[in-house]
Amino acid sequence: MAATLAHADELIGEVASLLFDYQTQPEGTIQLREVPMITHSQTVVVSMSPMPRKIVLLVADALVVLRNAIEHTLFAEVEYRDGTLDEKAAKVVEMPAAQTYDAFSTWLKSRAKNGPPSLQRGSEFDQAHRKAPTLPPDGELARSPDGAADVAHEPLETPSTSGHGRPPRRHSSRGPTATGPA
Repeated sequence: MAATLAHADELIGEVASLLFDYQTQPEGTIQLREVPMITHSQTVVVSMSPMPRKIVLLVADALVVLRNAIEHTLFAEVEYRDGTLDEKAAKVVEMPAAQTYDAFSTWLKSRAKNGPPSLQRGSEFDQAHRKAPTLPPDGELARSPDGAADVAHEPLETPSTSGHGRPPRRHSSRGPTATGPA
């Protein structure tokens, strides 16, 4: 297991290195242009550097390795608690790569019904799993801790002045910088 997790860590480290190189390229990753309007200033994306495909592939590899580590740990824990598993019970422990929240929920339900005793409803594992935080189902908008909507989906507009007679925000190729208070 240590070698599997070390491999995942190595992949994640390579992703971090590639992302650093991508994000610190001299010409920047996103080029913006300010379009002055009557009452406000609108920021327009002029160009965007494509992310290297290798990053996506390495992230996918790391996720597969981590999913396998979870599955192997779960299998070892079930065998420790319930003894050697027959083929049917072993199949129930296998964790498929679910592409939707509903597919994962279906796997959880079938595992609880048909699985070994340590995976059934009310077991120690089931109770621990229910207490663990989960990701929101597909299609739900991500929220910040204070409950506000994710600002990444809102348009990028800045007022033409900050209300104090200062000029509008200016954006360089290295990202936004403010000439006055935000």
